[in-house]
Amino acid sequence: MHNGRLFLFGALAVTGLMFGSNPAHGQAAGTLNKAFGKSGTVTTSICTNCTVSPVTAIQESNGDFAVVTGVVSNTASTEDFALVRYTPAGVLIGTTETAFFPDGFNIPVALAVQPNGDILVAGSAAPSIDGAMQFAMARYTPAGVLDTTFGTKGLVMSGVNGPFPSPSALLLQPNGQILVAGFIDGSNNNASGSTVLVRYNTNGALDTTFGTAGVVETPSNAAQPGALAELSNGSYLAVGGATPSVVEFSPTGVLQSAVTPGTVVATSISGSSFGIGNPVVFLSSGEYVVAKTEAIGHNKSNVIAERFSQAGVLDTTFSSPLFTFGSSTQAEPSALAVQSNGQVLVGGAGLAQLNANGTVNTAFGTNGSLQFTYAVTGILPLSTGDFISVAGSPVTNIATDPQNSLTLSEYFSN
Repeated sequence: MHNGRLFLFGALAVTGLMFGSNPAHGQAAGTLNKAFGKSGTVTTSICTNCTVSPVTAIQESNGDFAVVTGVVSNTASTEDFALVRYTPAGVLIGTTETAFFPDGFNIPVALAVQPNGDILVAGSAAPSIDGAMQFAMARYTPAGVLDTTFGTKGLVMSGVNGPFPSPSALLLQPNGQILVAGFIDGSNNNASGSTVLVRYNTNGALDTTFGTAGVVETPSNAAQPGALAELSNGSYLAVGGATPSVVEFSPTGVLQSAVTPGTVVATSISGSSFGIGNPVVFLSSGEYVVAKTEAIGHNKSNVIAERFSQAGVLDTTFSSPLFTFGSSTQAEPSALAVQSNGQVLVGGAGLAQLNANGTVNTAFGTNGSLQFTYAVTGILPLSTGDFISVAGSPVTNIATDPQNSLTLSEYFSN
């Protein structure tokens, strides 16, 4: 098990990024932009005798792509962070591997980019399979090397009380502070577990004015949050759980009895949905969109997307039908992004595009979707209206095919 995630695939879902490979417009929606990589796709072998578990990615201010992945040794059963960087055209720049514990479990889960171009990666770290797990964060310069002014030589670790702490979301605040959300298991105490929030100052030190010495641990309906937002009054919204549900925390980390809607000033980037729940993303309006599996019969499932207000009220004007990826009979969403025109992209065993009102865009792919032999778990919208998908190795036989590569593809959109 990989902290509740599958080894094979990773995830990302972000909105409003600026650069692409400048594709010509007028191409059919859902077709590859052949100016990117090799005929529209880049496949990068990261390691030998290992499994990559891509988590998330973002585009830097100069247009380069930064992809974060876990690198799992198939012989030593250990894992490290890896930051893989590409040019806007998909040319590999380089890979940086990082370990908090050299022979331990260093599992990345979320990503953000600071205004100066520094890259923050949050996750968990433990010295061994039965060692104490901690929240962990690394900061890299735009060149992809650890920023030694952050924490201890670029690395920060924070202990939290409770078993199996699992970070799940990272929010970069406008004032430079950093909020990491996650979950601790309560099963050993016959409890439901607790939502965890940890706030750091810009240098990586815990903000002791928040919670108890920088840490909040409290049961909440958000469970393990998949998305975070900050309001203009300093409060935080967290969305997670099976439904999922939204809760509000005060600027000092106190769980509120209800959500009071406000102006959103910052949102997190969606990361891997494996082990966390349904992929979810906040909009700049404060509304949030969720993609969920909907069982419709024996051994058959489809996907549905829903939009909610800040207070968690279902928006009935967003009318998503049940849909799937091509002819797939079992559809599970693992990535979600909202484009600048309001269209919604959903990734799983393929890609689907919904219009801003939730209806399927039948002009995309074949009747609104594409089907693949691998799972798309990351979607990066571009300012051109096109987008890049991120996944692990394309496989047809999980038992025999290599799983040591990242796959990026750029597609035309409306």
